[in-house]
Amino acid sequence: MGTTGLESAFAVVYTELVRPGILPLATVVQRLVAGAALMELDTPTIAVGERANLTLVDLEREWTVGEHGYVSRSRNCCFDGRRVRGRVLLTVADGGVAHTDPALGATA
Repeated sequence: MGTTGLESAFAVVYTELVRPGILPLATVVQRLVAGAALMELDTPTIAVGERANLTLVDLEREWTVGEHGYVSRSRNCCFDGRRVRGRVLLTVADGGVAHTDPALGATA
């Protein structure tokens, strides 16, 4: 069995480390995109002529982890029930929509 950590990763790190001033937001973003190199993938960039790779985040949106279930087939999460801030609204990977928050009124 796995855990649904990826669904809450940004919000938990943002709430617990960025908002209190322990880490700058730029460091968190850099660390989250740096993982591509570990998988021998190109580091995502935003550039003219390149397929889009980006994430839209509402830094002020508060939400409770697991309140509407999980996208993952796994149902266990060590952050279940935790109130966090910072909601991923949209993820575009290699030019296609990979995730859309239902609050935007569209699905991936």
